[in-house]
Amino acid sequence: MIRVQFAPGSHQQEDVVLATMDRGGSSVLLSAMRAAAGLSVGQTNTVTSEIQEHRIAISAESSRVEPDAARVTWDLHPETVREIADKLAGMSEGSAPCHNYIDIEEPARTLYLSVDEYAWHDGAIRSARPGIARNAT
Repeated sequence: MIRVQFAPGSHQQEDVVLATMDRGGSSVLLSAMRAAAGLSVGQTNTVTSEIQEHRIAISAESSRVEPDAARVTWDLHPETVREIADKLAGMSEGSAPCHNYIDIEEPARTLYLSVDEYAWHDGAIRSARPGIARNAT
Protein backbone atom coordinates (compact mmCIF):
# COMPACT_ATOMS: atom_id res chain seq x y z
CA MET A 1 0.00 0.00 0.00
CA ILE A 2 1.18 3.48 -0.91
CA ARG A 3 -0.85 6.56 -0.08
CA VAL A 4 0.34 10.10 -0.83
CA GLN A 5 -1.44 13.23 0.33
CA PHE A 6 -0.82 16.89 1.02
CA ALA A 7 -0.79 17.29 4.80
CA PRO A 8 -0.96 20.95 5.85
CA GLY A 9 0.65 21.69 9.20
CA SER A 10 1.20 18.03 9.98
CA HIS A 11 4.95 17.96 10.64
CA GLN A 12 6.24 20.44 13.21
CA GLN A 13 3.39 22.72 12.09
CA GLU A 14 4.71 22.82 8.53
CA ASP A 15 3.02 21.62 5.37
CA VAL A 16 4.40 18.38 3.94
CA VAL A 17 3.59 15.91 1.23
CA LEU A 18 3.09 12.73 3.23
CA ALA A 19 3.89 9.43 1.49
CA THR A 20 2.82 6.60 3.77
CA MET A 21 3.44 3.00 2.84
CA ASP A 22 3.80 -0.48 4.19
CA ARG A 23 6.84 -2.65 3.40
CA GLY A 24 5.25 -3.93 0.18
CA GLY A 25 4.45 -0.40 -0.94
CA SER A 26 7.98 0.78 -0.22
CA SER A 27 9.31 -2.01 -2.47
CA VAL A 28 6.93 -0.98 -5.27
CA LEU A 29 7.89 2.69 -4.97
CA LEU A 30 11.60 1.85 -4.77
CA SER A 31 11.36 -0.21 -7.98
CA ALA A 32 9.48 2.62 -9.71
CA MET A 33 12.09 5.18 -8.64
CA ARG A 34 14.95 2.94 -9.78
CA ALA A 35 13.25 2.55 -13.17
CA ALA A 36 12.68 6.32 -13.35
CA ALA A 37 16.36 6.96 -12.59
CA GLY A 38 17.17 5.55 -16.02
CA LEU A 39 14.80 7.92 -17.83
CA SER A 40 15.64 11.14 -19.64
CA VAL A 41 14.05 14.54 -19.04
CA GLY A 42 10.45 14.47 -20.25
CA GLN A 43 10.06 10.70 -19.99
CA THR A 44 7.64 9.08 -17.53
CA ASN A 45 7.14 5.86 -15.62
CA THR A 46 3.76 4.87 -14.18
CA VAL A 47 3.00 2.41 -11.40
CA THR A 48 -0.36 1.62 -9.83
CA SER A 49 -0.81 0.83 -6.16
CA GLU A 50 -4.01 -0.25 -4.43
CA ILE A 51 -5.09 3.34 -3.82
CA GLN A 52 -3.45 5.66 -6.34
CA GLU A 53 -1.74 5.68 -9.70
CA HIS A 54 1.77 7.15 -9.52
CA ARG A 55 3.09 8.95 -12.61
CA ILE A 56 6.80 9.70 -12.24
CA ALA A 57 8.12 12.25 -14.74
CA ILE A 58 11.69 13.46 -15.05
CA SER A 59 11.97 17.25 -14.90
CA ALA A 60 14.96 19.44 -15.72
CA GLU A 61 13.72 22.13 -13.37
CA SER A 62 12.37 21.56 -9.90
CA SER A 63 10.83 18.71 -7.94
CA ARG A 64 7.15 18.66 -7.09
CA VAL A 65 4.74 15.97 -5.90
CA GLU A 66 1.07 16.65 -6.64
CA PRO A 67 -1.26 14.12 -5.00
CA ASP A 68 -5.00 13.77 -5.40
CA ALA A 69 -7.32 10.95 -4.41
CA ALA A 70 -6.72 8.77 -7.47
CA ARG A 71 -3.39 9.90 -8.92
CA VAL A 72 -0.03 11.26 -7.79
CA THR A 73 2.10 13.22 -10.23
CA TRP A 74 5.76 13.09 -9.29
CA ASP A 75 7.63 15.70 -11.40
CA LEU A 76 11.16 15.13 -10.17
CA HIS A 77 14.64 16.33 -10.98
CA PRO A 78 16.94 13.35 -11.67
CA GLU A 79 18.90 14.01 -8.46
CA THR A 80 15.67 13.87 -6.44
CA VAL A 81 14.73 10.54 -8.04
CA ARG A 82 18.11 9.10 -7.03
CA GLU A 83 17.77 10.54 -3.50
CA ILE A 84 14.31 9.01 -3.04
CA ALA A 85 15.56 5.65 -4.33
CA ASP A 86 18.59 5.75 -2.04
CA LYS A 87 16.53 6.62 1.03
CA LEU A 88 13.88 4.00 0.28
CA ALA A 89 16.63 1.40 -0.19
CA GLY A 90 18.06 2.26 3.21
CA MET A 91 14.63 2.23 4.82
CA SER A 92 13.90 -1.22 3.37
CA GLU A 93 16.94 -2.74 5.08
CA GLY A 94 15.36 -2.62 8.53
CA SER A 95 12.17 -4.03 9.96
CA ALA A 96 11.20 -1.20 12.31
CA PRO A 97 8.87 1.65 11.30
CA CYS A 98 10.88 4.51 9.85
CA HIS A 99 10.73 7.77 7.92
CA ASN A 100 12.92 10.08 5.93
CA TYR A 101 12.71 13.55 4.40
CA ILE A 102 13.27 14.79 0.86
CA ASP A 103 13.47 18.46 -0.15
CA ILE A 104 10.99 19.40 -2.87
CA GLU A 105 9.63 22.73 -4.09
CA GLU A 106 5.85 22.27 -4.38
CA PRO A 107 3.20 22.04 -2.99
CA ALA A 108 5.30 21.89 0.18
CA ARG A 109 9.02 22.09 0.77
CA THR A 110 9.23 18.61 2.31
CA LEU A 111 8.30 15.14 1.11
CA TYR A 112 7.92 12.92 4.18
CA LEU A 113 8.50 9.24 3.32
CA SER A 114 7.04 6.96 5.99
CA VAL A 115 7.15 3.16 6.19
CA ASP A 116 4.88 1.35 8.67
CA GLU A 117 4.34 4.45 10.83
CA TYR A 118 0.74 5.21 9.88
CA ALA A 119 -2.43 3.24 9.20
CA TRP A 120 -5.60 4.21 7.32
CA HIS A 121 -8.98 3.97 9.06
CA ASP A 122 -12.20 5.14 7.37
CA GLY A 123 -10.33 7.43 4.98
CA ALA A 124 -8.25 9.13 7.68
CA ILE A 125 -4.66 8.46 8.57
CA ARG A 126 -3.71 7.58 12.13
CA SER A 127 -0.45 6.83 13.81
CA ALA A 128 0.32 3.11 13.86
CA ARG A 129 3.02 3.62 16.48
CA PRO A 130 2.67 4.49 20.15
CA GLY A 131 4.09 7.92 20.87
CA ILE A 132 3.12 9.50 17.56
CA ALA A 133 0.15 11.62 18.47
CA ARG A 134 -0.33 13.80 15.40
CA ASN A 135 -2.93 12.67 12.88
CA ALA A 136 -3.04 13.91 9.30
CA THR A 137 -6.35 14.35 7.52
